[in-house]
Amino acid sequence: MEFLYETQTCRYSWYDDAHTIVLFEIIDKWTWQDAYEGVKRLNQTHFETPHDTYTIFHFHGKGIMLPKGASGIPTLKYLMTLNPPNEKLIVVVSQNAMIEMFLQSISKAYGLAKINMKYRYAKSMEAAVQLIQAYCAAHPSA
Repeated sequence: MEFLYETQTCRYSWYDDAHTIVLFEIIDKWTWQDAYEGVKRLNQTHFETPHDTYTIFHFHGKGIMLPKGASGIPTLKYLMTLNPPNEKLIVVVSQNAMIEMFLQSISKAYGLAKINMKYRYAKSMEAAVQLIQAYCAAHPSA
């Protein structure tokens, strides 16, 4: 794994040697500002990569809870609209069903259905990788 960014609350790295899957781990209590800064950097990685990419957001450890604060909805809406065109799929790994419900609610409330189609949800890293492999098999690159 090649680490690209790390803070106390999160880190992300290339998951594979081909640099197609980015693993973004949320490992400790986080804030909406942490999410904004981390995902903004993550998206820059996607924009700078010349081929199709995929993201796995893995919420574990103390990072499984949504942060408090009213800035969550506008922050998440903004981050979802950045939508790098070569990022083909986003898999969210979490044991906390609230994260999935929150993301789906935001996309429905703000008409982000097209972007929400890029999201999948898994309970384990193995399941997340399988979802990406299935997506790649069904959507070979041109």
